[in-house]
Amino acid sequence: MSIELALRLVVILAALVWAGLRFSRLARPLLAAPAEARLWPFAPRAWGVVVNILGHARLLRKPYAGLLHMMMFFGFMFLLTAVVQAFGEGISPLFALDMFGGATWIALGQDIFAILLLVAVTMAVFQRVVLAPPRFEGSNKGDAAIILGLIAAVAIGMLLQNACQIRGGDPSAAWRPISSVLATLLPSLGLTGPAVQAGATAFAWLHMLAILAFLVYIPGSKHLHVFAGIPNVYLRDLQPAGRLITTDLEQPKLGLSEISQLGRKQVLDLFACTECGRCQEMCPAYASGKPLSPKLLIMGLRDHLLDKQAGNGDQGSAGGTLIGSVIKEETIWACTTCRACMEACPLFIEHVPKIIDMRRHLAMEAANVPDGISGAVLSIEQRGHPWAGTRFSRLDWCRDLDVRVLKPGEATDAARPGAPAARGKGGFRDSR
Repeated sequence: MSIELALRLVVILAALVWAGLRFSRLARPLLAAPAEARLWPFAPRAWGVVVNILGHARLLRKPYAGLLHMMMFFGFMFLLTAVVQAFGEGISPLFALDMFGGATWIALGQDIFAILLLVAVTMAVFQRVVLAPPRFEGSNKGDAAIILGLIAAVAIGMLLQNACQIRGGDPSAAWRPISSVLATLLPSLGLTGPAVQAGATAFAWLHMLAILAFLVYIPGSKHLHVFAGIPNVYLRDLQPAGRLITTDLEQPKLGLSEISQLGRKQVLDLFACTECGRCQEMCPAYASGKPLSPKLLIMGLRDHLLDKQAGNGDQGSAGGTLIGSVIKEETIWACTTCRACMEACPLFIEHVPKIIDMRRHLAMEAANVPDGISGAVLSIEQRGHPWAGTRFSRLDWCRDLDVRVLKPGEATDAARPGAPAARGKGGFRDSR
């Protein structure tokens, strides 16, 4: 075994162990969370993955951002072949994908998708630096820069490695137009003769290290959605919009007061967030200056979960309570529950149910409800409507009218089998 091969194996093993430890930190709270019955039905859930992951349906609502992400997504998908080659050839000189088209159509695809990937990275940098949409406010800009740099390093390392190999007589040259052009430029960089082989080795290391760095970095990055996005879309809520989860009043605690109470899909939401800010952009509470950003709420919950998992004690957000320290009460009550954030999210993150559950805790456990809301709730309980300043009940408006009030479960004449079409007066259902 050569020294270089031994070094490669040590670096690869160390990176895999490091990445495994970082991923296990995320897996523990996810597996410990209560499971939710969201695996079935399979067909509509799988179709949602096709439409929203492969088809980028929600992402393409913003054409520029959707296009660059689509280029990046499919570029990465195809360049998995280059990842296999990088590690296979790096470990064994006998490894090759030639029998699958590694020197023909796969070689062509790698060149094309590498360029598309670099174009997408350039577009992303332009979007963040020049366009700088307000929805990115509060997102981790340093994290995005690191990820874009690693993506560029993966593509550039592969192209330059192939260019050096073409100078050395690689048979795939005819199928690698971009790498072939780069190969003609290598002499101007002083890469001739033995230096070409040294260059191929150096760029192979660059390619491999960029891949390993990406793998190790992802568990602590917003780009964790690379792994969490597909299951999060599959497990999305298929119930009618606006339906609230029924609370079991026999539970010792009502609502959400501790991060450990989140269900498995709700924890996965935190890992799937890309900090794209589409939810924040659509939130009417945020637009009106209220202390609520759906994006920052999800980021705060995620950071609190990870701090708790790491056992940081009084450091970071782990030392405070979920409600009050991590998420302010005024933030929870600022939400209008319009679900605009959920409709905008490309990965179907569920912001509103988390807010509703925290409100339930404040209302039932802490008995802490803003005056305006408590008055409306009391009025609904007493009179069947939320308006104060009147003693009229819900049905007083029709007391002197010739309107038949239906009892619960009673059908109108038009609803009875064989009844003629309704003409004139109908019935008003008392649904209290």
